[in-house]
Amino acid sequence: MKRSIKLKIVTYFMAVVIIVLLVIWVGIKVYIKDYYYGEKIEVMKDTVDNLNEILPRSGYSAFVLQDLEYIGYKFGGKISIYDGNSIITILNRNIDYPEGKIIQEIAHKDDVAYILETDYPVKGTKWLLYGEKLKNNQFAMLEIPIESIENTLEIVEKFFSYLVWISIVIAGVFSIILSRNISKPVSELNQIAKEMGKLNFNRKYNGKRKDEIGQLGGTLNEIATRLEKTIYELQLELDKEKQLDILRKSFVAQVSHELQTPLSVINGYIEALEDGLVDTDDERQYYYEIIEDETSKMSKMVKELLDLSQLEAGNFKMKKEAIDITSLLEEIAYKYEKIASAKNIIWTYNIMNETITIEVDPIRIEQAITNIINNAFKHTTMNNKITVCSEKKDNKLFITIDNQGEQIPENQLEHIWESFYKGNTSINKGGTGLGLAIASNIFKYHKMSYRAYNTKDGVAFEIAIPIE
Repeated sequence: MKRSIKLKIVTYFMAVVIIVLLVIWVGIKVYIKDYYYGEKIEVMKDTVDNLNEILPRSGYSAFVLQDLEYIGYKFGGKISIYDGNSIITILNRNIDYPEGKIIQEIAHKDDVAYILETDYPVKGTKWLLYGEKLKNNQFAMLEIPIESIENTLEIVEKFFSYLVWISIVIAGVFSIILSRNISKPVSELNQIAKEMGKLNFNRKYNGKRKDEIGQLGGTLNEIATRLEKTIYELQLELDKEKQLDILRKSFVAQVSHELQTPLSVINGYIEALEDGLVDTDDERQYYYEIIEDETSKMSKMVKELLDLSQLEAGNFKMKKEAIDITSLLEEIAYKYEKIASAKNIIWTYNIMNETITIEVDPIRIEQAITNIINNAFKHTTMNNKITVCSEKKDNKLFITIDNQGEQIPENQLEHIWESFYKGNTSINKGGTGLGLAIASNIFKYHKMSYRAYNTKDGVAFEIAIPIE
């Protein structure tokens, strides 16, 4: 059976209190009597010193006798003055003292006192007797009733007995309060630890204590917070791993599908050529052009897959150099003027007329920006507009590519940067679905932030480039 910490605290505390009181009790029973007699002898010796000061060399006046009476009251006994011959009789233990008999000798430091048994005032009365020669060659004999000493000792012992029981009761109550004060927060911390063992980190220690228990509670709270965060991050990693596994399978399926389409077309046209189904040279040339076009598509897809895999693996080598991003944007904008005109798309751009130098890989940055522009062309129909503009704000250059057309569902905006994502819009976009994924990785490598968001008339892509 397990004993609670509360019971242990009460037990240990009471044991210590009882042991201390027992030691004091034994000390009183064994040593208090000798100690008290010793103190009385000291008082009697001090009284003798007072006698030496007040007693005259010869004769006793009424005032001297009054002083002697007062001193006797002061030390709680009586004083007898003897001549020099009487001292021999008093100090000889083998000779009966005229007023009684010495039955015990008590030594204290360098002094000796005696217990005298007399028949005064009643038979068997005992006195503590101390004698010393005075400076006037007389002898002072001081006597204190043993009964008064024993009564005092009895009162002290009885009082201490009551005090012991009262102390035990008070100690018991205090130990219960103390044990509750300690065991309650400890029990609470134990429950919190058990909840942590069940991976429940919602319960926290809310005590206000500043001692070790309070510090332990704070430590448990910190551990719980860290564990909760760590487990949450691990769960995210596990979910991410599962998601990556799903994406990997989807990626393989997408690649297989994307490559299968041009391969099927090429295979069909090759079979037609082999079977002699093509009659004219023009038709045969047309078949060759289709085969070449599908082969180019596959080559482009494979190249983009290689670029994407190297970017995601961090193995793609970038050659950074200082360039004027404004000039690069103007070159890109100029290239797409004729393409937009051929597609009957309104092409506008508003590039800042300011030299802004950044250190990037110019080829890859141009690739990323043109991938976004190409995506905008795929989602823009005739007579709609694509706008490219740049703006400097808060030590950043913002490049915005805005196209009129269908909006992207809000729940799909975060997925457009994934490989092979083509969305569910009504426009036939074509392409491999890798352009935005490649752009995303290039931006990440250059520590540029980017986002896509819906506008009133379509979709906008924003790139934020840090500048000094």
